[in-house]
Amino acid sequence: MNQVTEEKKESLTKTLAIVGFMAVVIFSVWLAVQIVRVVPSAFSSLASIADVVYNYNNKQELEVTTTNSVVNANESFTISWTDMRKEGTYVFSYECTEGVSVEIRLQGVIKTVACDTEIDLGDINTLEIRVASEKFRFVDMPYTIAFKEKGTQDELLKRSTITMVNASIPTTGVAQEEAAETPAEVPSTPATPSTPTPSKPTTPTYTAGKPVTTTKYVYTTPVSDPKGKVDLQVTFIAVGELNGKVFTPKTSVDIDENGALQFEVKNVGTKTAEDWEYEATLPGDISYNSPDQKALKPNERAVITLGFSGLSESGKETVGAEVTAKGDVKTSNNEFTKSVTVVD
Repeated sequence: MNQVTEEKKESLTKTLAIVGFMAVVIFSVWLAVQIVRVVPSAFSSLASIADVVYNYNNKQELEVTTTNSVVNANESFTISWTDMRKEGTYVFSYECTEGVSVEIRLQGVIKTVACDTEIDLGDINTLEIRVASEKFRFVDMPYTIAFKEKGTQDELLKRSTITMVNASIPTTGVAQEEAAETPAEVPSTPATPSTPTPSKPTTPTYTAGKPVTTTKYVYTTPVSDPKGKVDLQVTFIAVGELNGKVFTPKTSVDIDENGALQFEVKNVGTKTAEDWEYEATLPGDISYNSPDQKALKPNERAVITLGFSGLSESGKETVGAEVTAKGDVKTSNNEFTKSVTVVD
């Protein structure tokens, strides 16, 4: 009787073991199927998160680059800028610069662009451009790329400068027909009739001539640094005689001749002086205030000749000049004063 009971127990144990093993196998298969279903979604979710992280950048800056900072005039080059990864449009414009004209290729069409005018570029982030410089051998052209985000008033701006070189213009810097201004005629003074010697000294009378300006361009540092500084330096050259367009330096000024003062204004800074003028003192404490002068790039200079006439008394006189410029960082080199001799 006991032997039959033991055999039943053993048989039941084996049956339960087999059933348990099959249950484990079935669960393992089910778990594998579930993992296969879940894993692609997990990877897809991770990819989506990565993509969101990659594209989300509220502090992204607009950067503009060109192949070279100095290019030849009338040759095409490419400007590139940052893809902002937002809906919006890019805009191109450039500052009016003397002697400069610009063409761009947009959607396969070449078009001329007016200065200080915004051109809508759509969503592209490269632009083929060609700049003509017909007056100066070297010229800086400031330009701007802007991004305007759709649906907002936000606008990102990036200003840059490209330097154009026109090798066909002589190294003096200006096209031949415009190399120098036409010198002004020095006004003559009518002869004064002989009169008896007055009891009191006669006060000298003078007539300030208009300036004769010659600008020579030096290109040791031809490129203006937008972040640089303006520093104009004025230097006395000589006094002398002015006959028509010819200035002859002398140690003194003859009372019977058309006298002249000559001095130099030079930009010793690193940024173009866009807005400058000067005030000169001629014999007899006569002052001459100049109109606005042409811009001076770094290391460029202007040699200025001021004619005067009508001297009536010999002796010591004072001449001088003072230059003023917007943003000039140094004023100690902006003026000079010299004593000159007027002889009979």
